[in-house]
Amino acid sequence: MASEGTTGGTTMARLDEQGDMNAPSGSRAWAAWVRWELNGAIRDEKYSAERIERLLATMNGSKGYQQLTDRNGHPFPTLESFCREKRPYGLGYDKAILDALISERRTTHALANDSQLRVLRSHGEIGRGRGNDGRLNRGSDRTSIPH
Repeated sequence: MASEGTTGGTTMARLDEQGDMNAPSGSRAWAAWVRWELNGAIRDEKYSAERIERLLATMNGSKGYQQLTDRNGHPFPTLESFCREKRPYGLGYDKAILDALISERRTTHALANDSQLRVLRSHGEIGRGRGNDGRLNRGSDRTSIPH
């Protein structure tokens, strides 16, 4: 039987810990920090695909996921099992879904930074003929995209 304040052998205080980015790579404190960072980066679109990939790669390379436990208190045997396990223990996503999210994030960030697309948007040439203000854009006398 679990003692008061514990769930599956893991104290609640350990589940929401932010870890320590300065702890040795592969340590429990470091792995907890990577988990915290990954959960934030996955859910916040401002983080780049590369950031998520780097965090997953370092977690995998150091096998830091083995320092963390699932809801039953067992260490994760694989990165995939860590990814699949629901939050707060893991990331709550199948690895294939994370790979798709990374790909989509990469595309979204690339499109947002494409200067030619920004010009087209401002002239109402994409986005259903609407300008940045949402009003219907009748176009302009300019017919070419500046280089």
